[in-house]
Amino acid sequence: LVFSGPQFYLETLQGEDGGLLNRRLDLTKLQTLDVSENNLADVNGVVQADKGFRELRVLKARKNQLTRPVLNLPTLMELNLSHNQLKTIPPLDWLPSLEILLLSHNQMTGSWDAVAKAPRLKRLDLSDNQ
Repeated sequence: LVFSGPQFYLETLQGEDGGLLNRRLDLTKLQTLDVSENNLADVNGVVQADKGFRELRVLKARKNQLTRPVLNLPTLMELNLSHNQLKTIPPLDWLPSLEILLLSHNQMTGSWDAVAKAPRLKRLDLSDNQ
């Protein structure tokens, strides 16, 4: 499912009709979600396993305004949060299947201890941070 690019320029994933949480949408089999190149400041209350994203494997949310995403997606294998406003590595506690984590072009500084919470991690991109 792709909502990426200037034709969307989303500020939220929710709306009057529920947005991505609309009851008519069956998200239980969705494996890839791309919400890149929007103006999203938050995905926390929407993109979660308990909201229907039970099989999500790939989440691309690059080029947004995200500052502190907290995700509970046990099946997620790839997370791309490049080109956002992240100051630290997001919590990885609820991403046990994560293998690819792309966090380039943010403003991250400090400790990289959160990476230890991703034992399956094979690829990590922290380039172009502070």
